[in-house]
Amino acid sequence: MSDIVRDFFEWRYHVHEFYDGIIVHAQQSRPISLNFTSNSNFISDSAYYGLVMAHPGDQNSSLSLWTACFPNKNSPEFHPTKPNQEWGKLHQKRIIPLEGKVLCCTTDRAGNIFVGTNQSISILTETETYSKQVSSPAYFTHSSPKTPFNTLFCFEDNTVCQFDPHNSSLTQILALDRPVLDISINQNDTNQIFIAQGRKSAIFLDLRDPNSQQTLKFGSGITSIQFSNHHPFLFVTGSSTGIISMYDIRNPGTPFTNVHAHDSSVTSLKWSPIEPDIIASASQDTAITIWSFRNTTTAEIPTVFAHNGHVAAITAFDWCPDSPWTLASVSEDALLEVWTIAPSQIEEFV
Repeated sequence: MSDIVRDFFEWRYHVHEFYDGIIVHAQQSRPISLNFTSNSNFISDSAYYGLVMAHPGDQNSSLSLWTACFPNKNSPEFHPTKPNQEWGKLHQKRIIPLEGKVLCCTTDRAGNIFVGTNQSISILTETETYSKQVSSPAYFTHSSPKTPFNTLFCFEDNTVCQFDPHNSSLTQILALDRPVLDISINQNDTNQIFIAQGRKSAIFLDLRDPNSQQTLKFGSGITSIQFSNHHPFLFVTGSSTGIISMYDIRNPGTPFTNVHAHDSSVTSLKWSPIEPDIIASASQDTAITIWSFRNTTTAEIPTVFAHNGHVAAITAFDWCPDSPWTLASVSEDALLEVWTIAPSQIEEFV
């Protein structure tokens, strides 16, 4: 029996101990992206969290919008002995058809959806859609959650551009010599960006100064990079060797802490939007692991939680912006899981 299958069966055995709630749903087609939306609603004893996924097709693609229902334990109307029949259910709310093959998708806290296809880039708001035809397919997009419309698109001609939806203009920020693996916008100063390309270096740029571009060197290939959501000078990197490192942008030469997080390349890093020192990571294996960087002076960075509910590689995951320990994940076998970690699993980190 493989380690992946063994971990999955152990997970199944302990699922009621590990989680406060979990929804598992098989999608008809494999999504390439998964994001929570800003459309969380707390009604009576229930919490409804919005999700959006992008589904590629050979000719035409689509976005699917969903709501996941969990108990709202902070409500005075919540009674554990009187479960609501909606708890644990996932409802599809809408399908949005797209022209061309969708290659990337993300969201921001203002409720906007950013989409790149092999034909166009688009921003979908609650009332309008802004689109622009492009000659080079957009394969990666990253938005600033706190600043509406502050979004970067990466194109197959290796350019990085900002899209202004109000005048339908693209402004080139950089022209690179290889594809981008990850981009991060500093939430504390949204003019600062990091770009990772898999090399033993990353590009830092301040958009206010065209001459500010720097190349920061690291010990191994950088596959993921993210500014902290809460600490203005901190950022983390994920490497091709599975190591996560934390740095201070004021002195980025040496990390002040490392953790050997995975046995394969780190494919995604995401800070918790609520807990300032908590970060989740995914790699080419099937687990999502959550870490606490609260005390970086300790010899070992503690594991908060490991989600082993998938048996195929993780395609995408996201934190819920309105519930501190709720996440969603989807894997290459099109299995969507929305999960809230049980308080007993995280009590020493809260």
